[in-house]
Amino acid sequence: MTIPSPRQTGNLLFLTSFYNGSLMLRADPDQPTPVWQSKKVSETDTDGLHSVMATPLLEAGYLHSPCSYGQCRCLKVATGERIWETFATTTGKSTRWVNAFIVKNGNRYSGVRTFPPEMTQSRPACCHRPGNHRKATDAP
Repeated sequence: MTIPSPRQTGNLLFLTSFYNGSLMLRADPDQPTPVWQSKKVSETDTDGLHSVMATPLLEAGYLHSPCSYGQCRCLKVATGERIWETFATTTGKSTRWVNAFIVKNGNRYSGVRTFPPEMTQSRPACCHRPGNHRKATDAP
């Protein structure tokens, strides 16, 4: 299941899906080539971004998005390395079909959790400040 839109930065194109996880492609003129991809194809044992509905935020070399069971994750664009994971901005625990959307407005971010519905803080843990990729629970 793939609802999120692809994200592009330079010649890199990022794709994410619920079951198959993440794929970063280098969009070369002749042939796209994989840069990195999820090592696990699983609904529950995941390693990349396994977004259900939300299109990931791509900013300052990092990807931020909620995943298949409500965990918000931050990955490095260049390598796919997971920087952190938290359930703090969704339900606080693993729950199937939990989702949140992240909206950037200037230098502020808003999140809307869609199941169960709720507005989150103006700087959700999935992405709070440009250049600051710590979880909101770690923020000063």
